[in-house]
Amino acid sequence: MGEASWSADGLLAEVQAYAARELGDPSATMVLDDTQAIKKACPATAAGYRQLLVWARKQGPVRRAGVEGTGPFGAGLSRYLLA
Repeated sequence: MGEASWSADGLLAEVQAYAARELGDPSATMVLDDTQAIKKACPATAAGYRQLLVWARKQGPVRRAGVEGTGPFGAGLSRYLLA
């Protein structure tokens, strides 16, 4: 297999552009599955985090959550989930 060429900065810019275009917030929170399909998206606010947690609990018991982000992205969600 050949090696694909990609840019972390380019990917971040693409995700932020999508979030800004679709959600009006370049730092929005999104849940993706292993196919990279967006399953849920919400604003990066306390209300958005609450909406995300309600959605997650409807999927089943929430025992653990993995948060991935770059720089400050994900910090607000992590703080919310730990509170």
